[in-house]
Amino acid sequence: MQCLEPLCVNYTDLHCMQCLEPLCVNYTDLHYMQCLDPLCVNYTDLHCMQCLEPLCMNYTDLYCMQCLETLCMNYTALHYTQCLDLLCVNYTDLHYMQCLDPLCVNYTNLHYMQCPDPLCMIYTDLHFRQCLDQLCMDYTDLHHMQCLYSHCVNYTDLHYMQCPDPLGMNYTDLHCMQCLEPLCMNYTDLHYMQCLDPLCVKYTDLHYMQWLDPLCVNYTDLHCMQCLEPLCMNYTDLHCMQCPGPLCMNYTDLHFRQCLEALCMNYTDLHCMQCLEPLCMNYTDLHFRQCLEALCMNYTDLHCMQGLEPLCVNYTDLLYMQCPDPLCMNYTYLQYMQYLDPLCVNYTDQRYMQCLHPLCINHPDLHCMQC
Repeated sequence: MQCLEPLCVNYTDLHCMQCLEPLCVNYTDLHYMQCLDPLCVNYTDLHCMQCLEPLCMNYTDLYCMQCLETLCMNYTALHYTQCLDLLCVNYTDLHYMQCLDPLCVNYTNLHYMQCPDPLCMIYTDLHFRQCLDQLCMDYTDLHHMQCLYSHCVNYTDLHYMQCPDPLGMNYTDLHCMQCLEPLCMNYTDLHYMQCLDPLCVKYTDLHYMQWLDPLCVNYTDLHCMQCLEPLCMNYTDLHCMQCPGPLCMNYTDLHFRQCLEALCMNYTDLHCMQCLEPLCMNYTDLHFRQCLEALCMNYTDLHCMQGLEPLCVNYTDLLYMQCPDPLCMNYTYLQYMQYLDPLCVNYTDQRYMQCLHPLCINHPDLHCMQC
């Protein structure tokens, strides 16, 4: 959610906070920091910041636009278009295509390919650049590379910083806090490393590994595995599995299952807690269900807090939920609804629609264009 106030002063967005100030000087973004400088000179982006320089006229990318220079004519990528340099002819990556340098020929990574050069001087990672220091040779993390030092003193993780202190007491993780205690030597996790305690030997989770309690043996979840307690035997959720207790039998959610109890009093959602109260009958959201109450005053969403107040007239949210105001009758988008202002006629984006206002012609934003 993004509030286009007169000076873009106050607003909160747990995912993509982007302030369109006159000079884009100060703003914070927990996920995609993107500054629209006059010449696209200086900016930082924790995800995919890419500058559209004069030599980068033509390019196409379904998610994060990337420059096709003269030496980058042919390339194919299922998610992020990436240039095949002369020395990078053949490679395969189901998510992020990455060049196989001469010294980094063979490796496989279903999410983020990363080449461990001898001294970690040169490598390319189009999502999270991470260096394999000399003291951090061996580790595997397909999403966020994390160095397993003796005491985890120095390392950087551009997305989720996780420091396994000697006793696992203090550390911060913006998404999934995970402790690397001395009893947690071996583990594998395609997204977030998680500890295999002595009682947590076998489990599989393609996104968030979760501890298998003695009473939580069998379950499957492609995104967030969660323990199936005795009262929560059968359910499926492609993203965040949640236990439908006795009062939470029926519910549907394309992304995050959410318990529809009588008054939505008790339920847990590891990513986006959203309460469907009796006054929240109708709503639509392809990614994060959001409550459209009469005045939509009170509700909580750990990912994209959005309030549809009665005045909710003008604002644009290129990622999550957008207010269908009376002036916002017609709009289409391939994944996330986006508000079509009367002056927002033409725009193209294969994944996230982006509005090109008359006063918002030229600016680079590779994920969520914002005028």
